[in-house]
Amino acid sequence: MADFMALDSQAHQNTGWRPAAHYAFAAQHSVVPIVAAELADTLATMPIAWVKTAEERFQLVALLTLVPGQNVFVHPQSHKWIAGYTPLQFRTYPFAMLPVEGQPDKRALCIDRDSGLVESTDELGVHPFYESGTHSDALKPIVAQLKHAEQNRIATQKATDALAAQQLFTPWALKTKNKAGEVIPLNGVYRIDDEALRQLDVEAIQALMQADALAIAYGQLLSMKRTQVLAQLHQTLAKQQPAPSATPEDIDLDDMFGENDDSLFRF
Repeated sequence: MADFMALDSQAHQNTGWRPAAHYAFAAQHSVVPIVAAELADTLATMPIAWVKTAEERFQLVALLTLVPGQNVFVHPQSHKWIAGYTPLQFRTYPFAMLPVEGQPDKRALCIDRDSGLVESTDELGVHPFYESGTHSDALKPIVAQLKHAEQNRIATQKATDALAAQQLFTPWALKTKNKAGEVIPLNGVYRIDDEALRQLDVEAIQALMQADALAIAYGQLLSMKRTQVLAQLHQTLAKQQPAPSATPEDIDLDDMFGENDDSLFRF
């Protein structure tokens, strides 16, 4: 489990990090938070959804699996990313911008101390966090990416909150079966209720437009067909692993789009 600590120019002046050589740290992630700026890239291969945070707010995520605890975009042996867009949160690991304790509106640059990537700058191949008391040249582009993502995260959350205010989220019934015929649900995942979206009045639609939420809503609905990509990746990995927990023939894709047969997004 990740254990993030805030970086400090004094405490970490002789410390640095090795860039992650693979994505083993993400191999068991079922979802990954994304921001609206990543939406277009993500839609090419991944379904978009929402999960609830500890604060009971909805958070925009990309779906990485149909089986809990198995990220099908990470190869089980090499731990390389094997298909499509790599979300920013994974590309900037082991760094993250996280809330300061007691100051939830303030963010600090943090690093996962349990990543195995934090080492003394005396070691070869280690990039320093700081040079002359300021962020090193190696760290600056990562900080810039994280700051941009943080700004977009605020806008993305505003859009998500606007969708939640219109009660547009509904549980997404994602489930598979194992070889024994047991149902394996992927719980806690939400999608847009397209019927509820179509029934919104003009005032509600305008509110969503002002929050830049409509594009995200329709993007999520269109992305639902990307569950087929997940099924294909499950099938590919199943051929390389003995006794897989679920295989594509166990996955009922039709069951994943709800019961609304006249949906605009069913074909």
